[in-house]
Amino acid sequence: MEKRYTLKEAHKEFAVKSNGRVWQLLEKTTRTQQEDDELLYAVYASSYHWQNIGTGVNQQRAEYLIAKAYLALDVCQRAIHHAQRCMALTEAHRDQMQDFDLAYAHECLARALAAVDRREEAVQHYQQARALGDQIKAAGDKETFDQDFQANAWYGIA
Repeated sequence: MEKRYTLKEAHKEFAVKSNGRVWQLLEKTTRTQQEDDELLYAVYASSYHWQNIGTGVNQQRAEYLIAKAYLALDVCQRAIHHAQRCMALTEAHRDQMQDFDLAYAHECLARALAAVDRREEAVQHYQQARALGDQIKAAGDKETFDQDFQANAWYGIA
């Protein structure tokens, strides 16, 4: 029997599935051009569905993921745009954020700025990300952030 969804349930299902696919593609060490295209389609699809049913924190995390995808594709100006949107949503919805959301917002912006050699700004956000990462209370969240913080390029600022 085919499962039926309300519109809200369908948006959530597609948001979660698209989001999961983005992470699968980002974790690949090499991707084909088709996979790079799919990465962008999936990250925007996830964001679209979260905008329909999510809260400020869902939108903030979607912007983070879009910036991360653009960094992975070496489209750094677009990464900065979305990292800045992530930061703005972090501030606008601070009451909805987990401690790790704050650290990740700074980490993302630091990487994007570093990628275009805006070193001074990048270093400031790098330091804020590290300080906020050190304050993450849940051991599992802190361990995940620390691993992510060490992974990927820092473009010469770390």
